[in-house]
Amino acid sequence: MHILIALLTAITGLVWALYRQQRSGRSLNVFNPLYWLRQREWKNKYSGNPCHNLFDPIDATALLTVGVATCETSTTRELKSAIITLFENEFNVANNRASELYSASHHMLREIGDLATEVRAVLQPCKHEFSTGRINALHRLLIRSAEIQHPATVAQLKIIAAVDQVFQKPQSQPL
Repeated sequence: MHILIALLTAITGLVWALYRQQRSGRSLNVFNPLYWLRQREWKNKYSGNPCHNLFDPIDATALLTVGVATCETSTTRELKSAIITLFENEFNVANNRASELYSASHHMLREIGDLATEVRAVLQPCKHEFSTGRINALHRLLIRSAEIQHPATVAQLKIIAAVDQVFQKPQSQPL
């Protein structure tokens, strides 16, 4: 009988403590494992690098193009206008949309230290949407953006090689 009374007292004390915690403004969801899991997934999805959540191939291509063009040079007015013109011609978009692509890409590149190491993560969400023609167009666009102001540098060629490596088909191994 004394064990039953102790158990009821413990349960009552726990319920009272939880009730007082809730009345004082604390959320009781910290004890809910499903809430914790949803919160963790949300945090991992949206607190990461925004460059890793580009699901549109045009956005990813624009980011890589601006990254290659501004790799080792400072951004000048001429470089910006050349990239915007490249976007207008390649993507068949209006000047406003091309300017938005450039601005968004330039802003997101501030988060990235070395673009060559981030290429796989940037292209991963939209990799399946690239056809062979789009891959070739991306390669041509990266080469043209690398040669806007001067011949392509080693760092720019390293980024282009990383892009080519992402889209390279694995070789079948002989048995």
